[in-house]
Amino acid sequence: MNTILLGVLLAFQGQQAQPPALDVIERSFSAMGGMKKLSSLRSLESKIVGHVYALEQSERPEGPWFVTYVNGVENLDFETASARFKSRSSGVMFPEPQDFTVEYGFADPQKPTRKGGSFGFSAQDARRQLALCPERVLFTALASRDLALEAPTIFHEVKHDVLKFHWGNLPVTLLINHQTHLPSAVESLEPGDGYWSIWGDVRYRTVWGNWDIAPKGIMLPTLWDYERNGIRQEEYWLANWKLGWGEPKSSQAVSNQLSGAVPSVGGAKRPIPFRVIEVAPGVVQYLSSFNCAAIEQEDGVVLLEAVVSGEYAQAILNDVHKRFPGKPIKAVISSDDAWPHIGGLRQLVSLGIPIYSVRPNREILNRLFKAPTKLIPDELEKHPRSAHIVYVDKKCVLGKGKNTLEIYPMLGSVCERMLYGYLPHSKLLYAPDVIQHLGDQWFNVNLIGELVRAVDRDGVAPESAFAFHSEPIAYSKLEDVLAKERAKE
Repeated sequence: MNTILLGVLLAFQGQQAQPPALDVIERSFSAMGGMKKLSSLRSLESKIVGHVYALEQSERPEGPWFVTYVNGVENLDFETASARFKSRSSGVMFPEPQDFTVEYGFADPQKPTRKGGSFGFSAQDARRQLALCPERVLFTALASRDLALEAPTIFHEVKHDVLKFHWGNLPVTLLINHQTHLPSAVESLEPGDGYWSIWGDVRYRTVWGNWDIAPKGIMLPTLWDYERNGIRQEEYWLANWKLGWGEPKSSQAVSNQLSGAVPSVGGAKRPIPFRVIEVAPGVVQYLSSFNCAAIEQEDGVVLLEAVVSGEYAQAILNDVHKRFPGKPIKAVISSDDAWPHIGGLRQLVSLGIPIYSVRPNREILNRLFKAPTKLIPDELEKHPRSAHIVYVDKKCVLGKGKNTLEIYPMLGSVCERMLYGYLPHSKLLYAPDVIQHLGDQWFNVNLIGELVRAVDRDGVAPESAFAFHSEPIAYSKLEDVLAKERAKE
C-alpha cells in the first residue's frame, strides 16, 4: 500500500477498514487517474443529454411510460458542496419545451439552500450526485468508519469487487470492475424521494459506462443510468467536461467537504396546506396540489382518495373527524394507480379502513402494502395488518339516502385503471385524474372523452363534476370542450 493512501487513512480517526478493501480503493484511484489528481478536483461541469421515464404518470406501472427528454448542463462544486442543474425539458408532460434551473447548496448540512426549481432534480438527487459521483465516491468510502470488502459478484457478466460502507447513516454498496478497477455502479438504500416516497426504503442505483479520458488524464464515464428498486428510470450521456482544479486537499478536508452532502434519516415532514369547500350538502372537497374529498352518509363517511402520503392522509382524517363527529370512516375510494392517488393508502390500511379500487390495480397495491419502511417506519410498518380491498368490476353502491354513492369502473383505453363516482341525489360526478386545465388550456382532452363515454354507457346523468385536479365544474362544460376538440380540422 503506498504512503499517500496510508496518510489518508491515518487522518480518519477510528478507521476500521479491512486492508483488502483499501487495496481495492487504491487500485481504483490509480485507474481513474490517481488520488492526487482527484483530490485536486474542485468543480465539474458536464453537458447532459438524456431522458426520464414518468413511471408515476403512465397508463400502467409496468410501462410503456411517458418520456421527458432533457438537454442541459450540470455543475458540481465540490469546494462549496453545491450542485446546479440547468435543462430544457420536452415530451408528453411538456408539449412546449420548458427551461428549468435549480441550485442546491449543502455547505451547512443543517440548513441546505435551494434556488429555482427543476423537473426531476431534487435535493436528495443533488446530495447523492455530490457524494457518490465517480469523482468523489472513493473519498466518501474512505470517510466512512465501516468500509469493508464483501465477496465478489458477477455484474454485467464480469467479476466485480464489492465494497460496503455507510454514507451518513445510509448503507451503500460500490461495485468496482475487477479487471479495469473502474467503478461500475453504486447503490444506496434511502428513504424514497418524490414519486418514490410512497415506497419506503428505496434502492437508488447509478450505473456507469463508456469511460473516457477527461482533462489532465482522469477517467470519467459518459453513460449514466439511474435505477430505482431495480427499475430503470433515467438514462443520460454526460460529456464536454469542464474541470476546475486547485491544490490537493488534506484527507480530513475532503471528509469535511463531503459532510455537507450527507443526508439524515427521519425528522418531521412539512404539513401540506389545504382548503376546504362544500360541493354539496355533506360533501366536502379538500383542495391542494392533489385534491381529495369526503362524503357524509348515514352510517359513516366515505373518503374519495388517500393522497400523497400517510402524513397528509392523517391530516385529512383529523379534519373529517372534527367536521363529522362520531361518524366512522367506512371506506376510501382509490380511483387511480398513480402515486398521488395511492400515497396515503398505507395509513388507512393501518387503521383497518376498506379500500375500493379496480382489479388491474391489484399488483401495484399489493406491492405498496408490502413495501419496507424500516428507515422511517410508518404506522403500517409499526402495526402490520392485511389490507381489505374491494375490487370494483361493475356498478357498486355505498350507503343510502341523499348521499348514496355509485362507483363505476372507467374501462377506457388510457383510463383502464380508473373508476369514477356518482351521487344521483345531487347529480354530482366525481371524476378521477381526467379533468385537468389551466384556464382555457386543457390537458389530454381524450381523457374527458373516456369519461363521457363511461357516463353514457352507465346511464348516469350528472349536472356537475369535481375531480382530483378540478374544483366543481358544469358537466356541460366538459361536453363542450370535448365537442370543440373533435371539431378541430
